[in-house]
Amino acid sequence: MTDIHKASGAENSVASPIVASADNLEPTGNSSSAPAPNHGPILEADAENNNLTEDDASDRASLGLAPPNKEGSGVRRALDIGTGTGLWAIEFADEHPEAEVLGVDLSPVQTQFVPPNLKFEVDDIEQPWTFSHPFDYIHIRGMTSSISDWLGFFKQAYSNLTPGGYIELFEGHARTQSDDGTLTPDHAAWQWADKLDECFKILGRSFVNVPSLVPILEEAGFLDVTIVPFKWPVGPWAKDPHYKELGEWALENSSQGLEAWTMAALTRALDWSNAEVQALLAQVGDLREEASGRSLSISWDQISKQYPGSRCLSDKLKSL
Repeated sequence: MTDIHKASGAENSVASPIVASADNLEPTGNSSSAPAPNHGPILEADAENNNLTEDDASDRASLGLAPPNKEGSGVRRALDIGTGTGLWAIEFADEHPEAEVLGVDLSPVQTQFVPPNLKFEVDDIEQPWTFSHPFDYIHIRGMTSSISDWLGFFKQAYSNLTPGGYIELFEGHARTQSDDGTLTPDHAAWQWADKLDECFKILGRSFVNVPSLVPILEEAGFLDVTIVPFKWPVGPWAKDPHYKELGEWALENSSQGLEAWTMAALTRALDWSNAEVQALLAQVGDLREEASGRSLSISWDQISKQYPGSRCLSDKLKSL
């Protein structure tokens, strides 16, 4: 979620960005010293249980919560790991023309429209990092089942951040939830998630329990880890226009990606045939139909961490 060297009842999804600061600077949000919540902000549904509201709507349009995302932050180098389509890196480069932005992924980015301050590279971040210069900000999103050694990964990130830099992660919980309790272990979608979890464990890339990353970040050397949980609706059931739009996009993304997420995992880990996978997907059914009858969401956690180092740089970033 840029490049600064700093290590540091509806159906919905819970997510939490992780951000941290160094040198005893006062952290924002929930400190790692307090129990980490396993849900996002309280989302209220209306009497029909199909409308969603939230009191605090700040930072809705932000690309991230770490200080380098703010206008005028002075970020010089940013790294987007697992850049995918490159959309986040493109938007960050547009918002911070003063920064050098690098997006890396195992597959090449399929886009011809790239800001002059942005480059894309094909790279495996689980191999030794060979970047020539450190970063002020490292952004990671949706990599929960992509990393086999989180400690080794964070140590490399730490070594490639400038003193006072930030690392920020946005990761969703593996299981979609329903605030109204209608999604249960008896449901095919629940069993599908269990099967995926089993596959990724076999492949050595288990779904990560986001709060468990906090002590790993600290072991790697990061300080002042902050977790910010929030929910991501699946389907256009939310009352708030912002969440309604998020839900529409989440539903479209989930519906189109269901087979892609499932096919490789089950055929590689469990040696299922294509026909067996298709039969399971048929049981799961059309997510559009599911979301129309449930207040579904995904829980996300945002983790932000700062690299301990230059007090001057840390203070400067903290005040932005």
